[in-house]
Amino acid sequence: DVSEMNQQMHHYLEKDVLGPSTPDSRYVLEDVPYGLVLTVILGRLVGCPLTLHESGIRILSAMYGRNFMAENELLQGLGLIVDEDGCDNIPSLDKWREMSFSGSFL
Repeated sequence: DVSEMNQQMHHYLEKDVLGPSTPDSRYVLEDVPYGLVLTVILGRLVGCPLTLHESGIRILSAMYGRNFMAENELLQGLGLIVDEDGCDNIPSLDKWREMSFSGSFL
């Protein structure tokens, strides 16, 4: 538990610990779905899977009882569709090039 850990560090270090004091921190709730997920998707796009990053997303999703891979609605608007299971339908770079010239995204 984060609160208990902070209390122990405060007791042993005899000073406040800077950083989140609860698990409901923007460092997870915003940075994972909008930063880390996008990084994983971009890695897949260029053929460089980021398996450790993806594992972190899956672990955090399990810890929070959420699906961070599916929470970024911006990815859907860009044609980087991620469903509830974390599976994706990512167009190839060639398909993106075609879509950009035609003005049509998925």
